[in-house]
Amino acid sequence: MLARRHIVSFCLAIVFSASTLFGSDTILIHGHIYTGNPKAPWAQALAITGTRIDAVGTDQEILNRRAAKTEVIDLQGRTVVPGFSDDHTHMWFGALELHGLNLSTPESSITPEDDPEGVVSRIKAYAASHPNDKVLFVRADFSTTPPSIPTHELLDRAASDRPVVVHNTAEHALWVNAKALALAGVTDQPVADPAEEKYIIRDASGHPSGVLMEAAMEVMERALARQFSLEEKLALLRNAAQHLNSYGITSITNATGDLAEIQLYAALRDRGQLTVRTRTAFGAVAVNHHLTPGFLADLDKHIPFTTTIGFPRIW
Repeated sequence: MLARRHIVSFCLAIVFSASTLFGSDTILIHGHIYTGNPKAPWAQALAITGTRIDAVGTDQEILNRRAAKTEVIDLQGRTVVPGFSDDHTHMWFGALELHGLNLSTPESSITPEDDPEGVVSRIKAYAASHPNDKVLFVRADFSTTPPSIPTHELLDRAASDRPVVVHNTAEHALWVNAKALALAGVTDQPVADPAEEKYIIRDASGHPSGVLMEAAMEVMERALARQFSLEEKLALLRNAAQHLNSYGITSITNATGDLAEIQLYAALRDRGQLTVRTRTAFGAVAVNHHLTPGFLADLDKHIPFTTTIGFPRIW
């Protein structure tokens, strides 16, 4: 028994000595670092190797882990906290909107109800400055309650040469122009899926107004997915991940998604470019699942990406 204890102690000594010998990748010093440990909630310094925290402690303790390769960051008294987790996101929608024009910010909100000419002017200017964008994406507040909903004619005045897709800030409605309606195959005739048709807002004559709500958003989303190459989609999501990181967000749960979207996250992960941990639900906004052969096949295909029960998790 005594010999076994000596062997264990010797092995532990080797592990800790090797860690100190080779040093950590990154050291943060002179900081105000929250540890989450009730017995020692704050520390001065932190050591990191790869994606793991090696140690927390005083500046002197952590600087002992410095090696020639170690990057030392002086926090100069700044605060460090664990990464934030957002448990309800639509990362793909956000990626599209970040690429586009935002008419609803904390500072101001331009809406078609209050300032229709302002909406037209801003989108027209944005279109002129982005001549190579195949689709123009906008984020704005707009009414989703008839008769005060906006119509595609207003967007047609702003840009009629290519699709314009305006995401409602609540992410439960799209407002699009005539070019986008045509791209999605939305005409005066009902679409094939009654659940989607139910939420296509039409006027008294049956013409589509340009507002697609809830399940009807899928009609547009399917059409948009075909407009972007794999590399374009990856670039959009990579930029969105970096935007989340800029606010301290390191983990998200997507409230909507499908196998194709999960495969995009996996591709970024495999390239070392996915900077947020993602969990993605199978489903679209306000769409009931139907256990079709295709849906069940997608569920089977997502298994290689799953490390926890329920949600496919990447990285």
